[in-house]
Amino acid sequence: MIWKYILLFSFLSSFNCSSVSKRFLGAEDTQIDGKLLKLLNQGVNIQLLVLAPKELSVTNCNFSDEIFESILRQSNVSLESQFLKLHGKNSNFKLVDRTNLGYVLDEMKIQAQGLTSGQTAKIGKMTGANYLVLSSASLSCSGDNRELTHTGNSKLIQIEASTTEAIDITKLILVYSDELKDFVFKKGFVNGRLVDYDKDRDQYSWAE
Repeated sequence: MIWKYILLFSFLSSFNCSSVSKRFLGAEDTQIDGKLLKLLNQGVNIQLLVLAPKELSVTNCNFSDEIFESILRQSNVSLESQFLKLHGKNSNFKLVDRTNLGYVLDEMKIQAQGLTSGQTAKIGKMTGANYLVLSSASLSCSGDNRELTHTGNSKLIQIEASTTEAIDITKLILVYSDELKDFVFKKGFVNGRLVDYDKDRDQYSWAE
């Protein structure tokens, strides 16, 4: 399934084993999680609100609405799960519930490029959050839907100052396999650095 690769790509997990020459992606390899870890180690109290995209920007793709919705739903879940897994045991970290924010966000008509300082301040006041992760995602297809590119962009924003503290950009390219009747990994990038997919461990690692 397409969303499996995107889910794994969003949910970077660390793996350490001296007998394995590959270095698998972990929190220290992303700008946002690296910044959060640094702040938490400094004793900063983080109330984090994650705003995942409600829609995908789609170019030249002719998939069913169900596939698009599945990709969006799975990638959104993985964002919050990633932060909880990596930082949830720290008493200074809390993930803010965004359940009741829907109508407010619709009113603001938040665009993929970001928020105004006024919108950021309003969200912070409503939720008690002091940090915000704002993400966007896009899909583009080529070759009669046989090659698919998923691009993700996430920003960590300090709400009071309305400043961007870290940015992560990911790109995942999948190609359709006639033998498997499904999409398979071709190439991936995290912040411009090439990664491979390890099928046996179902994880991403840095390319040699």
